[in-house]
Amino acid sequence: MKRLIKIFVTVTVICCIALFGACSMQGKSAYDIAVENGYQGTVTEWLESLKGTDGKSAYEVAVENGFKGTVTEWLKSLKGTNGKNGTDGKDAVEEKTNEAQNISAAINRTMYETVAVEAYDSSYVNASLGTATVYSVDRNDETETATVYLITAYHVIYSDVRSNPAVCNTVKVAAYGYEYYWGDTSDSKITDAEGNEVQTTERATFVGGSVANDFAVLKVENSAYFYKTNVQAATFADSDAVTVGEACYTVGFGSGNGLTATRGVVSSASEYLNSQDSDGRTQVYRYIRSDMSVNGGNSGGALMNANGEYVGMISAKLNTTMGFEGMAYCLPGNLVAGLAQNIIDNNGTFRMAKTNATLAVQGVYTEFDESTGKTNVECSVAFKTIENGALNNVNTKILPGDVLISIAVGRNTKRITQLWQV
Repeated sequence: MKRLIKIFVTVTVICCIALFGACSMQGKSAYDIAVENGYQGTVTEWLESLKGTDGKSAYEVAVENGFKGTVTEWLKSLKGTNGKNGTDGKDAVEEKTNEAQNISAAINRTMYETVAVEAYDSSYVNASLGTATVYSVDRNDETETATVYLITAYHVIYSDVRSNPAVCNTVKVAAYGYEYYWGDTSDSKITDAEGNEVQTTERATFVGGSVANDFAVLKVENSAYFYKTNVQAATFADSDAVTVGEACYTVGFGSGNGLTATRGVVSSASEYLNSQDSDGRTQVYRYIRSDMSVNGGNSGGALMNANGEYVGMISAKLNTTMGFEGMAYCLPGNLVAGLAQNIIDNNGTFRMAKTNATLAVQGVYTEFDESTGKTNVECSVAFKTIENGALNNVNTKILPGDVLISIAVGRNTKRITQLWQV
């Protein structure tokens, strides 16, 4: 019989009519609104006034496209479920405008959570451009300085042209607005119109990283530059909750000409891809895939959901010379957050717990959630083999076929619904 196991680990419609702004008066039709705003005439005369250059009214166009009913019935159909003009009481134009404004605001916030990165050796060999996200900011008002942790892709700051490949000697970062004025390789200042020097970039140090996960943490300590900027830490969302079709965007240093934004949708919530790491070894990566446009310089930047929350990090894209377009690959945000905190807590060293067990998917379940409009995909994860170790002692004897329900790390418990969560 299979057992359930919990493991504790210490480690526009066809025609969209906008008359005199967005209408929101309850129980009124478009004709009623027109009358209130000065129209004089009957419903029939009003419909005649709507005829375009082809002589057809909005009602006639609706009939041609499948509407069945009288003019009065058509007018009633323009009222929403709560007596207003729109399915939820909002004008369609208003809804789209609000949506665009919300995403625009989220993108602009992300600009201040993002920095441009330039990494190179002392001889300016193998200069690399990329992007990093602000993981944390600690401002000290007494000293007017700030200490900032940044997260980025390992390959952005890695030099592989030397006899002993390693992290680049120099890593410079620039906050939004300053990235246009890099200065030269030895000076990170410019002179303004009044003759004053303005610092444009700051030096960052390498804290630690994981080559196999293409992930690195940078640090800027006691910086007056970052204290004066408006940088802020990104807010993380549960990347396990990402679903196909949801809106997303990224902000990055694409082409090295300033921080820019591109939008798209999630194409795949979980996809595996073989790729070479910075040391040339083939690794199997689990990615979230998007159709956003990403280019050289976007690596290390954030994959954000429509609410402006961090759900992934730009890591790779398929080569367009092979005929592929719109295939950007992002490390899941939960993995990124875990790696970042692990490296920071362990003074730059990445440490990973091992279970000495292999797991396998035992069943897959999908369900469409009408309330959210999303499809939930869950798996039953079971033990396949167990080697000698903590999971195989007398008190916690686990057998092949036992189902893994959850894992607790410290005070945090995670329900296991996918193999890649372990």
